[in-house]
Amino acid sequence: MSVFNISSMLEKMRSQDADFRCMALIDFQKEVAKSVSTGGQFKIEEHAEITLFKEVVKLVLEDSNSEVRNLASGCLGTLAAIAIRPASLIQTFDKLLASSSSEDEEVSDVATLALKTMLLELRPSSPIAGDIVSKVVEGCLKQLESDSAAPTQHTIELLEIVNLTYTRFPKQLIARANLQQSTTSVLLNLLTSSRSHIRKRAVQGLVIVAETASNSIIKSIRAKLLAALGDALADADDSMEVDDDDESEESVKVAYASLLGAMMRSAAAGKRLVDVLERCVPGIIELTRNEDEQNDEAVEVGMNTLETLVLRTPTEITPFISQITERATILLKYDPNFAADSEDDDEMVDEDDDEDEDDDEFDDQYSDDEDSSWKTRRAAAKLLQALIATRPELLAEFYATVAPLLISRLSEREESVRIEIFAAWEVLVKQTGVYKSQVKGGQVDAGNGVLALEAPMGLKRKRTDSMEISSEKSIFTPLDNCLPSLTRAVIKQSLTKSIQTKEKSFALLKAIIQVAEGGLDSQAPTVATSIQKTFAATATAATSTGSTTAVSLTSTVLSFLATYFETHLVAVYGESLPKLVPSIVKATSDKYQRTSIEAFNTVASLARGLRPNVAASSSIAPLPTGQAAVIKQLFDATCQVLAGTAADSEVKAKATLALGELLIHEPDALADQVDEALPLVTARLNTEATQLAALQVIGQIAESSICKEEVFEKWFLTVLDALPIMFKRSARSIKPVALVTLKEVLDRLGKKLPAKAGANLIPDLKGFLTESDLTNLPYALGVLTTMLKSPTPTIKTSIEDNGIPPLVVDLVKSPAVHGSILEAIQDFFAAYSTLDSDRPVRIVGMIIKAFPVQQPVSSVAVSGEGSAVAYATAAKCIGTVLKHSQANLAGILSQFVKPVQVKKPETNGQLYLSLLVLGEVGRETDLSAYFNVYDNVLQLFGSADEQIKTAAAFAAGNIAVGNTEKYLPLIVKQVATASTPSGRLLFLHALREAIIHCDAAHIESFADTLWEPLLGEDSEGQDDGARNVKAACIGKLTTSRPTKYLPELHNRLNSATGAKRATIAAAIRYVFIDKDERHDELLAPIIADFTKLLDDSDPLVRRLAVSSVNTAAQNKPHLVQDQLPTLLPGLLKETVPRKELIREYQMGPWVVKTDDGINNRKAAYEAIHTLLRTCLSRIDIGEVLNHVIQSLKDVDDVKLLAFMILERLTVVAETSVVSRLDELADGIEATVNAVPPKDASPQDIQRQEEVQATMIRAIRPLYRLSTPANHPNFDKVVKAIAASEKWGSAFAK
Repeated sequence: MSVFNISSMLEKMRSQDADFRCMALIDFQKEVAKSVSTGGQFKIEEHAEITLFKEVVKLVLEDSNSEVRNLASGCLGTLAAIAIRPASLIQTFDKLLASSSSEDEEVSDVATLALKTMLLELRPSSPIAGDIVSKVVEGCLKQLESDSAAPTQHTIELLEIVNLTYTRFPKQLIARANLQQSTTSVLLNLLTSSRSHIRKRAVQGLVIVAETASNSIIKSIRAKLLAALGDALADADDSMEVDDDDESEESVKVAYASLLGAMMRSAAAGKRLVDVLERCVPGIIELTRNEDEQNDEAVEVGMNTLETLVLRTPTEITPFISQITERATILLKYDPNFAADSEDDDEMVDEDDDEDEDDDEFDDQYSDDEDSSWKTRRAAAKLLQALIATRPELLAEFYATVAPLLISRLSEREESVRIEIFAAWEVLVKQTGVYKSQVKGGQVDAGNGVLALEAPMGLKRKRTDSMEISSEKSIFTPLDNCLPSLTRAVIKQSLTKSIQTKEKSFALLKAIIQVAEGGLDSQAPTVATSIQKTFAATATAATSTGSTTAVSLTSTVLSFLATYFETHLVAVYGESLPKLVPSIVKATSDKYQRTSIEAFNTVASLARGLRPNVAASSSIAPLPTGQAAVIKQLFDATCQVLAGTAADSEVKAKATLALGELLIHEPDALADQVDEALPLVTARLNTEATQLAALQVIGQIAESSICKEEVFEKWFLTVLDALPIMFKRSARSIKPVALVTLKEVLDRLGKKLPAKAGANLIPDLKGFLTESDLTNLPYALGVLTTMLKSPTPTIKTSIEDNGIPPLVVDLVKSPAVHGSILEAIQDFFAAYSTLDSDRPVRIVGMIIKAFPVQQPVSSVAVSGEGSAVAYATAAKCIGTVLKHSQANLAGILSQFVKPVQVKKPETNGQLYLSLLVLGEVGRETDLSAYFNVYDNVLQLFGSADEQIKTAAAFAAGNIAVGNTEKYLPLIVKQVATASTPSGRLLFLHALREAIIHCDAAHIESFADTLWEPLLGEDSEGQDDGARNVKAACIGKLTTSRPTKYLPELHNRLNSATGAKRATIAAAIRYVFIDKDERHDELLAPIIADFTKLLDDSDPLVRRLAVSSVNTAAQNKPHLVQDQLPTLLPGLLKETVPRKELIREYQMGPWVVKTDDGINNRKAAYEAIHTLLRTCLSRIDIGEVLNHVIQSLKDVDDVKLLAFMILERLTVVAETSVVSRLDELADGIEATVNAVPPKDASPQDIQRQEEVQATMIRAIRPLYRLSTPANHPNFDKVVKAIAASEKWGSAFAK
């Protein structure tokens, strides 16, 4: 801005016309914003800057127009951001600070507003920022001390200024200890103010100061807390004056209880004061006993503070849990202004009661605007929520003591309290689902935290009578006991007029029946009536007001209905369907997407519910007339939506899935209309958003045992024409599903597959047979394998004509072939080998030619194409071919026997491959007919090449499986008598191969011969590979005769040498892998003694012990649970970096650090992750969180596991995690901003990206649960991540 413009603007500022003054200020703001937006810097000459400051300050303090004053205050903020000369800023702050104490209230208010505006814009990097904010704080403190009778609003403004300075300028103020001490003293004095708003700001200020305060200040705050809330041991503090008046003393306790709660909510301040809790908590509990004195504020503050402590300090609060629970249950019933017979609370409405009376229940009750006791009850309900959410180990006790009370209080007259009671029940049911998932071996649904049932794992588990899983449904017994009264009470609330209460009722009912897998059998008529009335009420509300609340309620009811149909037999709700279905049909075409989606979910659930076991049978009984009519109504509504244009793609996708369920489960009821529905499914293949749903439906119909009409067969032929197009045009995620669907259609068509149609598919499938498309490769191979089994010769010929077999053989050379891909290749070769007698010979020859078998084996790479891994893959494939072509076995196998039988075999690829093939074949076939082949293999143990020796050990062990009587004793003898350690190790490798594949009877016959040799002295320098081989053998021997060998292993846990203890610890891990439960009583004492190994001086022993605990937790959690109080501290201790395991050494000019404890920490976190899945009820969630938070600053390998555990905890202990989100902020910010060093390897870069991706998965659900007010640091960090270009799309999903 030029001097002329400044002069012109100043002239306008001095104008008598307020409009001119406003325009001048606005123009100045625009000019500055324009300069900044173009990347420039707004510059102004010195004399002009001084004049401008003076004129704007004058407008702020003296102008009579309020609009001008407000604009001028904003301009001061802008000037504070761009000012270059310190003098102008300092003078302005001095002037405003002096004016803020003016007796003129209007001047004082505008001065404090201007101060706040300037402090918000003042750059923390400014060299004079420290001096300015110090002056501001001192001035504000002086006013706060001197004028105790100042208006409340002015005091609040001053406190907000103080809090703002400490928030924005911590680095400038942290070095000014005297100023911090003065601030603390003034704020502590204000805690006893009679004005609640002032106390609130004082508490906020003390928390902000405490986060960076010196130890002496923390000590003074600690003394104040102890003096107000602590016991007689608290040091007297003369600076704290308390009147003799009981009321004043009580107000002090309330103030300090509020302060303690706020401190604990702060991650930085809370950990510095956590040591006062032991002495302060009894005082807070005592504060909640004031309900008789009608001191609702004291009781509410006490309860809120206890809630914070339960959430934030679970370890320290543990000794007081029973007292806290008792107070919460008492205060939940505290309602002095409403007299009601407690027995009446437990009476539930009968099915024949007048429903209108229920609707009016809350309309005619007592109301008193001055009654604040509801705040106490609400605080008690929230405290109970916190207790239930963070104390899974007390689940059975909560059902005994808290659940009956929560049932009776569901009829609470104050809706805000009632909603919290519903929330408490939801948490209790969710925790029950988590517990039940562990007992049944299921998984927890991340969407709602309740159990997603899986087939039981058969885990036997010790349980107390109070925590028992009963009946085939495995309902948690305490929930089962209270289910009738609970469901009646909740259904009663669903009949009230309150939409919020209705929605909470149906949400809770859904959670209950998900966990209990039913439970409303006797309530079906009442449920139907309630749903019918709710649909009628929401229809009226949505029509008259367009209420989003009514829409939300409708969606919740539909979601409940879907679960209701899934978890109850049709006999329960069958008679109610005529009442329910019209509303469901209407909802399918609702204008709100959410409603329509839930409606179609309900349609699909009902279709499955009417015939739940249809997939297991090929014949079905006709549906009753009433149910058939219902199906037709739903079918017509679904087809109408799919045929129309009003619904969006997401709704049509759900409609397609619902249509599929109707066709799969009730095709007989829709026989006359199937032909009009199937084209609607095919049409969905043309829209990307609905392709996945359409493919799923096509696959399900193809697999259906009852959709056998001719119309389906004709339709599948049209589908065959559409599917290949999807291979070229569809999204990458759709292609695997399309391939699976194609395979299912081909299986269904079988002999009816036209030769031309099948041949036309092969060129499209050929494109998937590449190493660059590993995702689709196994599915494409699966389709080709199905086509090989087709009875149509033309299709088989077409596969060869298109060069498919050579392409599959080329894949064998890839090191990426393993798992499902290898299985798919083997299946292809198995099918190909059965076509005729020539093809096995041909395919084996092609595999051999694919490898440079004449080159020395030393040229075989460890990784990459044609590596040792690829040779092993080739051997597996050749073994598969020979297994499926017994007629050619002798001829083909001879070419692999010959290289071994040569007196001086060449150590080339041919010999290496031959040994691997002999091992694969010998496992299934007795090779004793081949002269001296086994002796020749054993002679190769002396080869000069390590790869040949390893392959020979593999072959020897597997050949012994084919004829255990002849060959296994030879290996056993050599293990016991081998003269060299290297030779013994090779025989151990062979023995491991043998005993892994041998049955227990054979192992038991030679176990005694091997036991002592295997348990001989171990050298301290023994590598992990040798130890693991020996441990695997010892473990397998132990499981063959556990009654004899387990006690011997137990006795050797305390061996003198670390190497011996390491071997025993590793061997026991293999014992835990065996899921046989007959000898668990022998294993229990061993797990108890693992506590000692977790404290072993040898880090290797500790790591192997942790690994064994992890395996035990996976396979025998019932044995681990009782030992967790002693095992868990040892595991958590192992997650902490140890200085003695960090080595430093010089490498040129650099000092390099190597941490030998990384593997131990990884093993510990892997074990904890497993325990959270199998033994959650015995885990101290708070302690685990403490260590996880610290590990977010560890190396990437450890951080990856820490974020995985955090992701798990979010599902099973959501409340505990959410309460500590701010403590995660620093670790998250460091992880997302991490940049790999210049010399980082590709593996390091990939690992860092994996850590960041896992972090995003972990924090994404937490971000939805966080709020800026409660979790400012976390919200700030994650909001920045969500706004970034790299991660924004992840949060958008």
